[in-house]
Amino acid sequence: MYCEPDKHNKLSVGPKYKERFRMLDFNLSKPDRVVIHKRISSSSITPKELALMSSTDLANEETKQSIKYWRKNLWNIQSCKSQLFLVQRLLIRACRTLRM
Repeated sequence: MYCEPDKHNKLSVGPKYKERFRMLDFNLSKPDRVVIHKRISSSSITPKELALMSSTDLANEETKQSIKYWRKNLWNIQSCKSQLFLVQRLLIRACRTLRM
C-alpha cells in the first residue's frame, strides 16, 4: 500500500510509509483520543482501516467538529470570493461600455 520500488525494483519502505507512520504515531500517542483507543483495543477497527484513516478520522471529537466548521466556512468564503470576482468583472465591463 505504501511501498515503493527501490533501485533494484524491489518493494521497500519509502517516504510515504514513513510519513504515514509518523502521522499515526503522533495521533495515536495523544491521550485525548479515547474513542479511537477504545475502537483499537476492542478490535472494532481492522489494521487496514486504521492504516487508511486520515488525521481527521483519528482526531478527537472536538477537533473533528472544529475541522468540519472551518471547512464549511472556508467553502462559504471561497464562494463569496467567486461571486465578488464576477461582480468586479461586470463592473469593469459596465465602465468600459459607459466610456464608449
